[in-house]
Amino acid sequence: ESQRVDDYRAYPLRTGEFDDPAFRAVAAVPMQQRSQVIGVIGLVKTAENVAPKHPDEAPPPTFSEDDIWLLELFAVQAAHAIENTRTYLDMERAYQQQRALDRQKDDFIARASHDLRLPLTSVVGYLDLALEMLDDVGEGDVRHLLQTAADEAQRMKELLDQLLEQAQLEDGKREVHLAPVDIEAVVTEVVEARRKQVALHGTPYHFTVAVAPGLTAMADLARLKEILENVLSNAVKYSPKGGQIAVEAHATGEGVEMRISDNGIGIPPDAHGQIFERFTRVDSPVASAIGGTGLGLYLARQLAESMGGRITLERSAPDEGSMFLVNLPA
Repeated sequence: ESQRVDDYRAYPLRTGEFDDPAFRAVAAVPMQQRSQVIGVIGLVKTAENVAPKHPDEAPPPTFSEDDIWLLELFAVQAAHAIENTRTYLDMERAYQQQRALDRQKDDFIARASHDLRLPLTSVVGYLDLALEMLDDVGEGDVRHLLQTAADEAQRMKELLDQLLEQAQLEDGKREVHLAPVDIEAVVTEVVEARRKQVALHGTPYHFTVAVAPGLTAMADLARLKEILENVLSNAVKYSPKGGQIAVEAHATGEGVEMRISDNGIGIPPDAHGQIFERFTRVDSPVASAIGGTGLGLYLARQLAESMGGRITLERSAPDEGSMFLVNLPA
């Protein structure tokens, strides 16, 4: 409500920030928008500014009812102006955010199309070559061509799986089924599958697993596997041949903590805050040459949070590798 103080010097509620000996009368009216006070307009009469307009006119010592009415009218207009400005700024921010998202989507579509086209071309090319060479070369050569085609097809499958997973998570179509999960069994299964896959390329990677027997956590089994697969996939892609990849797990006071570490190219410090955003990839010549959609870590974060857990980057630096922590409730 509007307030008027005729003798501010005797006003018991004056504050240090608004306590000037020259103040004589004070008027304050609220600026309201949709029943909320968004500000206050205040006027002060001092000993210096109450001089009469005419020599024979007595100076008005206080604010009149007309003064308050005029101030309230101005406050209404000011509140509308402020609200309109805020609305405009909100719309401008939303527009810029939408433009940024559109650019992200355009970049993602271009990158995804490129990443799908390359393995598809390889699959078709290697299969055609294997068929042409079938009668002229040995079984080992044909097997190598077919294995390469199968690997490229697997790359396409992983990309399409990530796209489908993202769509399901954003639409809320995938339910979460929490149950006690044997961490040692899950980690061993996922690591062994990844070990066999990289072995088909003849590429030596050293996987180590250190999980306490009997360790359990409340989790969705399928989602937990996907988290591990996404993080391990990144570790393999960005680690040198013969790289060290380790998965450890232990109990904490709140549940279970898993550590996935590698000795790969690492992540520059200025990119640590963005790596869990969708369509985001590290901007470096090495990372660009490897390829990818920028969805793996984003999906890992979404999946972990959907189970009441979290995934964080513990440490990472160029040429020193990375360590990710996955925390799950007990």
